Amino acid sequence: MIEALFGYSTPAYASPDLGRVSGTFRVKLACPDGLIERTIDLQASEADRAEQWNLENGCPIVAYYTAPTNAFSEINFLTDNFAILDEQYERGATKAELGAIRNILGRSYERLTYRTHTKEYQGHSEWYAVYVTGLESGREVDSFMMSQGESWVHHVLGYFLSHQLGDEDLALLDEPETFLAQSAQRPFIDQVAREILKKNSQLIIGTHSFEVLNRFPLESIRVCVRVDGKIHVIRPSGYSIIKDAIGIESPVRALVLVEDRFAMDLLRSLFSIYDVALNRDTEIVNCGGESHVRQGIRSLSAARRVPCIAVLDGDQNDGTGASDDHLEAIYYLPGKFAPERELLDSVLKNGVFFSHLSGRTMSDILGAVDACAQLDHQYQIEKFASYLDIARESAIDQLVRSWLQTPEIESQARALIQQIRQRIET
Repeated sequence: MIEALFGYSTPAYASPDLGRVSGTFRVKLACPDGLIERTIDLQASEADRAEQWNLENGCPIVAYYTAPTNAFSEINFLTDNFAILDEQYERGATKAELGAIRNILGRSYERLTYRTHTKEYQGHSEWYAVYVTGLESGREVDSFMMSQGESWVHHVLGYFLSHQLGDEDLALLDEPETFLAQSAQRPFIDQVAREILKKNSQLIIGTHSFEVLNRFPLESIRVCVRVDGKIHVIRPSGYSIIKDAIGIESPVRALVLVEDRFAMDLLRSLFSIYDVALNRDTEIVNCGGESHVRQGIRSLSAARRVPCIAVLDGDQNDGTGASDDHLEAIYYLPGKFAPERELLDSVLKNGVFFSHLSGRTMSDILGAVDACAQLDHQYQIEKFASYLDIARESAIDQLVRSWLQTPEIESQARALIQQIRQRIET
């Protein structure tokens, strides 16, 4: 679609039943001289669409697209018609290109030659394809002896970027990871970037490979999501969102030991508010008591690949922290008391806020607090949620958000999440 907006039409060798994108698009283009805006009707002719991008300085804007389907359509045409094709140009790969091919494919060529073949059709050239020959360890090889992965790499590097793409054009590269081993994807996309920079061009890539995505800064990545049957392009706030979109499960980067189930739920709620990616980056483990948490942090302190962090309840924080060499790995939940008491006390202090969140009256809230006042702490939140007819998870989230209305608690909570994140990153 983007290629067509700049004046491209489907090549003659494409399948006649290929669906065409239609519609009128408003296109905004950022240029050194400012923002350019055009309204493009894809039903207009190729020449008319291209003409709208001929700027005052006489420099047209051109976009070129390639994908494995395009590449192998041309390669198949080359295979079927090799004997009757005309050679258009020939060039040898440079020493740097031979080194790049070795890094990507593991092939140590002494020589590589790229030849582009065309066929005259109705007065102009059509059906182009690149034919590759090479010398490796004294053995001659050519396109017909190469794997699909190697053919794709040569199509992109030996033809698409070096010959078809002009200076300051826009390159559109779809699924560059196709046919390539995971170890080859990173050096391949790095070489693509080098070729783009040589021509002072720009590059848009469509990919599902995290190896490819990981080579670009977060601010340069967009994610396509389907909501209500429509495609939305969003700016991801973190790489965890990208991983979710392409179906990659994030590896656990740290273990977080807590005293009980409620501490697990409270910490997950804080993660969701301050750093949602921590829900994926960490595994929260219920150790069944403060002493077991301390024992666990001592036992796992020697772990090198996955750090271990302890988060104790606020009532364990006497201001001196833990002893021994493990002090830096022990943190505390906000507040001075057990977390259940902290939340129930805060709902009285911030009752109006909780009433607004939950839709319950102050009378209902006071009754719920009173109903669980005499219970052991492990039963209080369940009773509170049941009294107000709120799901336990929703009650915890609303209680935590009310708790954070107290500035001191909010400051402690934010500091705790930052400490955990810093511990993981270092």
